[in-house]
Amino acid sequence: MAKAVADDYLRRIPKAELHCHLAGTLRATTVAELAARAGLPLPRPADKLYQWPDFNGFLDVLRLAALVLRTPEDFARAVYEYCEDARRDGNLCHVEFFFNPDYFYPNGIDYPSMLRGMVEGIEQAKKAFGTSVLLICCIDRSTNTPAQAVEIVTAKIAPLFVLLSTQIVLALIVARLVFGLPIRGSLVLLFIAGMLCVLAGIGIGTFLATFSKSQQQAQLMSFFVNPPLSMLSGATTPVEAMPEWMQPFTLLNPISHFSTIARGVLLKGAGLEAIWPHMLALVGFAVALVGISAWRFRKQLG
Repeated sequence: MAKAVADDYLRRIPKAELHCHLAGTLRATTVAELAARAGLPLPRPADKLYQWPDFNGFLDVLRLAALVLRTPEDFARAVYEYCEDARRDGNLCHVEFFFNPDYFYPNGIDYPSMLRGMVEGIEQAKKAFGTSVLLICCIDRSTNTPAQAVEIVTAKIAPLFVLLSTQIVLALIVARLVFGLPIRGSLVLLFIAGMLCVLAGIGIGTFLATFSKSQQQAQLMSFFVNPPLSMLSGATTPVEAMPEWMQPFTLLNPISHFSTIARGVLLKGAGLEAIWPHMLALVGFAVALVGISAWRFRKQLG
C-alpha cells in the first residue's frame, strides 16, 4: 500500500510552471487596490473576489484583472508578487508568463511600457528568490483588430448562408419535380429574394445571440421570436384573414415579404416591376439586421 506523501514534502519539491497567464495571477488584494485607483467597481469584496459563482463570473474577474494593469509599475508588481507567492507556497523555481497585449491596450499603455515593467519585475524576482522567468507574447485572434472582427463575423455567417441558400435550391427542385409546382416567373429573381430573406434571418439570430450569455439562452429567446415570425408570414394563414390590427405587423416580417414574392413569381409570373417594394424591403431588412448584429458582435469582441 502506497504511503501518503506529506504536504510539506510536496511543497519543497522544486517546480516549474510552463503555462501561466499573467492576468490570472494577481492577488485579490492587489486587484482591489488597483481597481480602486482606477475607479473600477469590484463584483464582490476582495476576500471573496475569486469565489465566482459560474464561468461567466470567472470571466468577469479575469477582465477586471486585465483592466487594472495600467502602468509599468503595475506589471512589475504582478510579476514579482506571483513569484513571491509561488516560491513561498510551492517552491516555484521557473515560470513562463503568457500575456496578450491586446487585453491591456485599452488601459492606455503601449507594448514597450508593459514589457519594461515585466522585465523589471523579473529582475526583482530573480534577485530576491532566484526564480527564472520567461515571457511569451500571445495574440487572441478574436480580439486583435477590427478587421479581424469583421472576418470572424463573416466566418460565422457565411457557412450558414451557403447552407440555407443550398436548401432553397433543393426545395425548388423537389417542388418542381415531385409536386409539379408551376414556375411561371424568373427563378433568378426568386433565388435572390430567398438569399435576402436568409440573410435577414441570420441577422435576427445573430442579433439575439449578442444578448445571450450561453447557447441555451439563445435557444430560449428564439422560442419567442420564431413562432410569431412564422404565424405573421402569411405562408400558412393569409394576411387578409388576420385581425386588422395585426396586419400592419406583417410588414415588419422579412418572411412575409418573401412569401409574397414567391407566390407572385411562381404562380403569377410577376417580374421585378411588380414585386420591387417587397424586394426593397428584404434588402433593407438584410442590411440593417446583419449590420446591427455584426456591430454588436464587434463591440463585444472589443
